Amino acid sequence: MNVPKSWVKTMEAGLTYEAVNTGKIDVAMVYSTDAKLLKYNLVVLKDDKNLFPIYNPAILVREEILNKYPEIKEILKPLTLYINENIITRLNYLVDVEGLETKIVAERFLKGLGLIK
Repeated sequence: MNVPKSWVKTMEAGLTYEAVNTGKIDVAMVYSTDAKLLKYNLVVLKDDKNLFPIYNPAILVREEILNKYPEIKEILKPLTLYINENIITRLNYLVDVEGLETKIVAERFLKGLGLIK
């Protein structure tokens, strides 16, 4: 299906959620881990044409820190098992919608996994 250009509108990413929620627009491009998806109970359509690149979360550590504390690599390895799109969206929701501090959300998440005390 070709969409007429007159149907396409540009707007700031943050405004698209409210526009969909109020019926001003029917479809929007969004970030699949955005907390507003949960806030407005929106559904992300499957990208069956693979138009958008997949952004897999990754753990980053500066080389100098890893050299100084090589045990970090093994300590963080289990975290890769628990980070996925749904979890990231829910953590973002706690920060962006519920207003919790990032540090508190991260600590609760890591404690819940038993990765920190």
